[in-house]
Amino acid sequence: MEKIYNIIMNKHSAFLVCALSAAFIFSGCGSAEKYGIYTNIPQNVITLTAGNFGFENKLETTSFIMQNSTPAPEKFTVKTEEFYAMNAHSVLVVAADFGNSETAERFDLLKSAVGELLLSLDLSLSATQTGSCVYNFNSAPAGSKVVVDANFYNALTAAKYMHSFTEAAYNPAVYDCVQAFGFLGADRPASVSELPSEEKCSALARVASHFSETELIAENGEYYAVKPLYTEFVEGKEYNLKLDLGGIGKGYAVDLIDGLLDEYGFEYGYFNFASSSMVCKSSAGNGNYTVTLRNPRGSGNYLKLLVNNAKISTSGDYFLSYILDGKRYSSVISPKTGKPIETGVITATVIGGSAAENDALTTALMVMGREKASVFVSEKLLDRQVVFVCEKV
Repeated sequence: MEKIYNIIMNKHSAFLVCALSAAFIFSGCGSAEKYGIYTNIPQNVITLTAGNFGFENKLETTSFIMQNSTPAPEKFTVKTEEFYAMNAHSVLVVAADFGNSETAERFDLLKSAVGELLLSLDLSLSATQTGSCVYNFNSAPAGSKVVVDANFYNALTAAKYMHSFTEAAYNPAVYDCVQAFGFLGADRPASVSELPSEEKCSALARVASHFSETELIAENGEYYAVKPLYTEFVEGKEYNLKLDLGGIGKGYAVDLIDGLLDEYGFEYGYFNFASSSMVCKSSAGNGNYTVTLRNPRGSGNYLKLLVNNAKISTSGDYFLSYILDGKRYSSVISPKTGKPIETGVITATVIGGSAAENDALTTALMVMGREKASVFVSEKLLDRQVVFVCEKV
């Protein structure tokens, strides 16, 4: 039986799955840079794998309850299917008795359902695909009432809730800010002189601050989104509110695909979307998956922990980023400044609950910074397991 145990989480990068027996990489042991890990997970159920990372122990520890899980029968084998949607790769891994023709047929039906769902989400939530709901919303003038579909309606409903829950730390209306710094298909600045001006960043942040005014309407089986009337005119161009649902869309997809796994009767396996959000069912090997979190400032990983029957999301400033004159600029934008964050939080992972919510939460924790994030986790995320890493100052 092929056994799949270890999953490496790496925001915006290709997935990687390894056997548990493979050596874990200890990275940065001789580095002068030190990084602090903040977590509410009991340290006896997680393992540190990088020498220049250390626990700060400033979060109130939650009771970490691992769900019961048993290994699959020996006759189970593993099948894998890869997909591409929302400008990212994803992988579906399922273990079952595929010698049984009925089971094999169910897996084929599951593959088709997942593929159709991802295609529909691309046509709904992609900011860069012409004709998608997000693209049409972004292209419409301020104040427009735009026809959308159920996925856009549901994803934006979740985004509006998370915007309120995180006190605006998560804000999907930073599309123009992200583009201004050379992401989402825009040209990347080649020098500091090509970075957007302070005036432009401030103007775009003011536009984004009106996100809560976006209206959602469902009537007679149709769905609509109404853009705020607010506009800003800066450097010869008018800007109105535009959305980037990439920070919640992959988690939204994972939640739906988790439902499909249940619907088609598969309890062993996982679905990993761009190594940004994923759902782990039970492992065919021993019931639990060993999830390792990528080192955000080096090769290899910094932490590993056991997971089963849970959803996980990770954000980091280390992949979609560039360095100019020794300073890092990432695609994680502060809604207050309209600029890449400088909070000291360089990666965050949230486990449990909804993957869509976790997607938004990981971004929000990075935007908040260590002190506010610590309080937020201790007061509002008592039902989740959280890890975030800070640069030591």
